[in-house]
Amino acid sequence: MTHGPNANQMIAGATLGIQPYVMPDESIARRCAHGAPPSGGVAMDAAFSSAAVTDIEPRYLPSACRPS
Repeated sequence: MTHGPNANQMIAGATLGIQPYVMPDESIARRCAHGAPPSGGVAMDAAFSSAAVTDIEPRYLPSACRPS
């Protein structure tokens, strides 16, 4: 997801990667940026990495999306 020009100027134009995972009960969970992958989930696209496409400084990310 790329933030538009109306976002806070610290993240405007920056990209936040969101990676979907299939959980054991077949529900969908998501990993955001550098956050931990959901426990027991299988990435829908193993070649994609939400961390690799995120170009927002960790301090501007929600706590669940920051590196641990």
